[in-house]
Amino acid sequence: MSEANDCERRRALDAETADPAEALTSSTLLLITRCDDTARSSATGFLLRHDDGLKIVTNSHALELVTGLRDGGHNAWIEASAGDDRRAVQFHGGWLMMPNNGKSLGHENAYQYLDFAVLAVEPAQEAYLLDAKRPFTQENIDGTALAEGEEVLTLGFRSKDLKVDPLARKPYVDAVATPSQTHVLRVTDRLVTLRSFMEQNVGEAEMRGISGSPVIDHRGHLRAILWGGCDRRNELYCCPIIELLHVLQQKGDR
Repeated sequence: MSEANDCERRRALDAETADPAEALTSSTLLLITRCDDTARSSATGFLLRHDDGLKIVTNSHALELVTGLRDGGHNAWIEASAGDDRRAVQFHGGWLMMPNNGKSLGHENAYQYLDFAVLAVEPAQEAYLLDAKRPFTQENIDGTALAEGEEVLTLGFRSKDLKVDPLARKPYVDAVATPSQTHVLRVTDRLVTLRSFMEQNVGEAEMRGISGSPVIDHRGHLRAILWGGCDRRNELYCCPIIELLHVLQQKGDR
């Protein structure tokens, strides 16, 4: 094991005895879709160390805009930042996107599908990201199923926090997003439903940007990834992290 990976392992183990919310704030990234120096949309992602490779995990639909812009001949990319400064790491491609082969659950905005996207971090990009954030690793990822009533924490950068510096023309947020406590309402095969941490009927626009947020338990262990919600039902939807691990394992076995 390299010195850098050994350091990450020790930090991950130390996090188990600290405030669980620290696991969120230390791993979560703000992702911006930029096109021709204009911020077009935002989403949330988090760092994951898998098979000694550093990755950023978010939702497939969070990358659909940049993919569409690039297919249309525009200069578009994803920028990842810690959210509390104006530096960013750029990604111009090379990501794995799972298809949104959804199965409707019978009410608005609720679909049962795998909605993952994984961005591979190049060695040259690791220095900035690991200086600002700490990835989830094997030591603090738990693939066991969440239970109804279980308390969890999640964090995401809401789109209303997104601003653009008129001089540097760089997107940024004024403050780091705050972890929010919630609990599990329902659990099905590939869908975990949480009580929304936002007030009732805040409106869909207020929920944009939180897609890709990590969901952790009281120990600070990664359990699921948030991919959407329904403001009318005051619910958030996420997929168990074990589904992502299965996808990464299958890709590695090929």
